[in-house]
Amino acid sequence: MTTAKFQTETKYGSPLNNIKINGREYTVSRITEITKQADGYTFTGLANGSPFEIYGGKKSGGAANEWFVEWPAAFSSYIRATSLVDAVKLIEGA
Repeated sequence: MTTAKFQTETKYGSPLNNIKINGREYTVSRITEITKQADGYTFTGLANGSPFEIYGGKKSGGAANEWFVEWPAAFSSYIRATSLVDAVKLIEGA
């Protein structure tokens, strides 16, 4: 089961945005919100003020490394990813 939690903390006098995915923290700048949906395999959020959707993994009926990112602000169709972490990195690097 994949978990993700967005948190903002202040370090060295300035805010720092992190997403904690399965217990590991990743610093983000574009993503300002991420929420796990009731189906258990879809995550929605905001990046640069635009909505995105990440879904996949075993719980969705696919393989553990089958994830997809839909973010119309940057991609014209879905983008394949190998994990939720990879999907977050795709959004951050777009």
